[in-house]
Amino acid sequence: MQRLLRELSDETARLRRRGDSRQLTLASSPTIASIWLARQLPAFQRAHPHIEIRILTVEDPHRLDLGEFDLGIYYHVPFEVDPPGLTAHAIFADEEVAAVCSPIYLERHGKHITPEALLSDHTLMVVEDHYHDWLTWEIWFSELGLAWRPPEHTLRANSFQLLMNATLAGQGVTLGWMRLLEAEIRQGNLVPAMAHRLQSRGKLSLFTP
Repeated sequence: MQRLLRELSDETARLRRRGDSRQLTLASSPTIASIWLARQLPAFQRAHPHIEIRILTVEDPHRLDLGEFDLGIYYHVPFEVDPPGLTAHAIFADEEVAAVCSPIYLERHGKHITPEALLSDHTLMVVEDHYHDWLTWEIWFSELGLAWRPPEHTLRANSFQLLMNATLAGQGVTLGWMRLLEAEIRQGNLVPAMAHRLQSRGKLSLFTP
């Protein structure tokens, strides 16, 4: 978080030097913008009350127009997903991915969920039309050494934000990036469905044109 605030402050100084000191445009995916970024901005705005924040939501960083924004905040897989003209700097040194659900869902379906039961008795949130950097349930199971087969019950959508809202509403279990969801977990809105965690290849990063 301190890294992010420092980078934003540096960008603010750059805007002043070029004579455009009023507005800072941050590009991000809808999920990151709504779940994580919106929670981080109050501290920056208290430190820089003269700066107006504009948030541009674009799901795929490859579709960004470099002239439309000042900084981007996305998950970045080194050497695999490098949008042209952007330099990525990790905001957090590491990141873990876990199966998460709402406390209401866990209470309703039993507090001890096994990997086998997850595939047979529970609803898994599945992102469709994802980009090749996305961590799927199958890859998560495989890299943890867990037996995989197609789940019996799924809720599918082409929006992780929509599926996250469904998870918060108690409709199923999703893969959650723990740094991204830190506030939701701290407030008790989400809980790990199982103890298994996988180190994420992608890291929440600041993209600089």
